[in-house]
Amino acid sequence: MLEVEGLHARYGQVPVLNGVSLRVGAAERVVIIGRNGAGKTTLLRALMGFLRARQGHIRWRGVDLTHLPPYRRARLGLGYVPQGREIFPTLTVRENLRMGALSGDGSRFDELLQIFPRLGERLAQRGGSLSGGEQQILAIARALMGDPKLLLLDEPTEGVQPSIVDEILEQLLGINARFGVTMILVEQNVDFASAFAQRAYTMLKGQITEELRPEALYDPRVIADYLGV
Repeated sequence: MLEVEGLHARYGQVPVLNGVSLRVGAAERVVIIGRNGAGKTTLLRALMGFLRARQGHIRWRGVDLTHLPPYRRARLGLGYVPQGREIFPTLTVRENLRMGALSGDGSRFDELLQIFPRLGERLAQRGGSLSGGEQQILAIARALMGDPKLLLLDEPTEGVQPSIVDEILEQLLGINARFGVTMILVEQNVDFASAFAQRAYTMLKGQITEELRPEALYDPRVIADYLGV
């Protein structure tokens, strides 16, 4: 289980997380929604250790992660798919995947190619030559090469064509069921978020404000308050 209690973080002197508390159970799928600037990406970065916690605690499976560097968190089972994908464009698909294995033993390579057949067809192709959707699939597969038990995903549908959005959803649900990977998703696509999530949290001004059932994401009030539509 992931437990976050009273988490504060800032960029320079600007507070961006203001006492975030949440819990995510084993193999649970949780989505976090909120307007741009609400602190969603910052929360994922703080969970992964890229942003230092100024106050509060992060515990994963009973281990206090609060002051551990990112590489230690990766070794303890955290994986991260950043917004914008951030693959290595000059490396081949195979090389990108092997880079993801640095925090694991790489034994999942063949298994992941079965889950992501598009990648198996493009192993010798440079990452930068893939479509946006294919790059997103590569970023997810690269994170899974490290055999994470908790996967943090930052807006995986952004800039992705609808047909591949559906493919990504199916693959994430399959991975969750097959490997028991706990997943936290930051997402603005309501259809994707509601189909993915078992629970949802809302964020506003660096704080968790509500806990919702997935179907509540379609509530006009929720959309107006947290998605700016």
